[in-house]
Amino acid sequence: MPVSANFIRMLEKVQPELREVFLALWEEIERSGFNELKEIVRDISENLKGLTEAQRRTEERLGELAERMNQLTVRV
Repeated sequence: MPVSANFIRMLEKVQPELREVFLALWEEIERSGFNELKEIVRDISENLKGLTEAQRRTEERLGELAERMNQLTVRV
C-alpha cells in the first residue's frame, strides 16, 4: 500500500517521537493488509482449482452422454 505524498508532508510536521509511532502503525497496517490479501488470493486459487476439476468432469460426462445418444440414434 503506497504512502501518499500528502501523508508524508503531514508526517514532516509531527514531532519525531510521534512520527515514529505513526510509521510503526502504518507498517503494521501494511503488513496485516498484505497478509490478508495473500490469504484471499490463496483461497481464490484453491476454489478455482476445484471449479476447474468440476468443469473437467462435467465435460467428460457430457461427452459420454453425447456418445450414448449417438449409439441410440444409430440403433433406431
